[in-house]
Amino acid sequence: AEDITPCARIEIQDPFEEAQRTFDECDGANGDRFDWSLDENSQLPLYEGSSTTVLQAHAALLHWYAAHGTLSQTDLDRLLSLLSNMLPVGHRLASSYNAALKILERYIINPITYHCCPIDCCLYRDTMSYHYASLTACLVCGEARYSTAGGTFPRKTFRYLPIEPCLRRMFANKNISSNLQQHATSCRVNASQKRMADIQDSPLWQELFSKTGDFEGDPRAIALALCSDGVNPFSRERIAYSMWPITLGLLNLPRSVRSLFSSLMLVGIVPGPHEPKNSDIYIEVVVDEILALTNKRLFDAVSGSSFQLKLKVVLNIMDYPGQNKVFYFGGAGAISGCSHCQIVGEHSKPLSKVVYFGSRAFLRDDDPLRKDTNFSEKELPCQSPVAKDMAFVCRNIAVYESGVTAAEQGRSFRTSGCKGQYATMKLPAHNRLNDVPVEPMHTIKDCVEHIVKLVGKSSADTTWSEKVLRDEAARGRSWPLRDAAPAAVNASNCKRKKNPPIHLSFQLLPEEITVAGRRLRSVRVPSGFGWKPVGGNLFMLGDGYALCVFQAALDGSQWVATSSSRLLA
Repeated sequence: AEDITPCARIEIQDPFEEAQRTFDECDGANGDRFDWSLDENSQLPLYEGSSTTVLQAHAALLHWYAAHGTLSQTDLDRLLSLLSNMLPVGHRLASSYNAALKILERYIINPITYHCCPIDCCLYRDTMSYHYASLTACLVCGEARYSTAGGTFPRKTFRYLPIEPCLRRMFANKNISSNLQQHATSCRVNASQKRMADIQDSPLWQELFSKTGDFEGDPRAIALALCSDGVNPFSRERIAYSMWPITLGLLNLPRSVRSLFSSLMLVGIVPGPHEPKNSDIYIEVVVDEILALTNKRLFDAVSGSSFQLKLKVVLNIMDYPGQNKVFYFGGAGAISGCSHCQIVGEHSKPLSKVVYFGSRAFLRDDDPLRKDTNFSEKELPCQSPVAKDMAFVCRNIAVYESGVTAAEQGRSFRTSGCKGQYATMKLPAHNRLNDVPVEPMHTIKDCVEHIVKLVGKSSADTTWSEKVLRDEAARGRSWPLRDAAPAAVNASNCKRKKNPPIHLSFQLLPEEITVAGRRLRSVRVPSGFGWKPVGGNLFMLGDGYALCVFQAALDGSQWVATSSSRLLA
């Protein structure tokens, strides 16, 4: 007799079976070939002589209601009653929220609700790897699943909007399906002109959709962009709250509509009020559906036939802290914090942060800083830090997970910057080093903010200067003063207002700050690029000056402050 383990006897529940069944029930006999014209409400006018149909009117009203989160169902009922009195006799406007919702019910994709561990250890669901659907407490932290013992009300839930019904309806609509496939034509036109105007003209895109690529030359294959980041919906009310939307972008769409709010697929929102300690359990739901959808048959309205769907996440749009949370690498403040290279930092006690002196290796060969012996690294390596690859990542993840104690795992993490496995590693041909672009916003903004603070705020705030001087002194390096201030004045005397301000050799004098501010205000940036200051002292505007310098740096200006002479040049 065949030996069957107890685990194999457990019936695995398909987490998307319910969503698929709901979709099939809504579409009835049409199945994939969803036809909006079969609904009489899409043809009936709201009232005789109106150009607006019943379906359009109720969809617009419910969209308006959803966009104003402070409104209640009673408010919408009152509005519908008011509009009903204004419309001609015999109109077809619903009299209540429930009646309006019933008209649109067959078009609504019902979300799947998962119960969560209160501190984000797991989702209570069954997969091929684990079976948590019947648990009443978390196996990791022991937190109860329900609010009361023996109750049915979960302490935390995650509502997931499945991808498959959305994609089925997109391909069943001839216009949308045509837009999803237009890249095959536009790419050929731009290739003939030898120009790259979009990601669809890139070598990676051409390789994906080639006959030998992952999509095997099928223009109906879907290239996805995964985006996840923390959002505070109550920032105007100054309420501390963090929720994490998970969205998917359809890179097949034309660039003009790809990033529109209506073109993004919101698949779930990780509830607050605090950011999730483990976002992996939520990303895993998206990954599991992508794997389940691969090679599934869908109907294409353009060709009038079915095809095998292919999907791949080719781009991950996240800031640096988000990448750290999703991909389990060191991130900011770690000894090995870079996501793309093996540079190793050194902790500075005066600055209370990790500094990376080895980054000098990225400078030009003739740059004088490469030969500066005042740094702790007297001899600079000839080559830049070695780039990471997925073999390096997978190898060090295995080393980290093989650690028996927390100390062993900590040593592995400090050396490589890699922790355990993450959800997107389940995707075939996953390579986060290629799929995750280097995120410059935090890097450039933070660095420029510190540089400008150090160079331009000597007379207003000496705290940062003192920290830098202590760090430099610990490394055997000193800086002379620029002005006639007495040499006996030390850091402690700087706090007394009776002493003149200290200006070190790398800091700007007040008149130079005025010149630098005038130059910053004259920087030209592309139309619609962002905020641009129009007045004031840029070195005293808080975060504004850093943003301005960041904009100028992206605009190609070469003056970004590395020394006072360069800033004024």
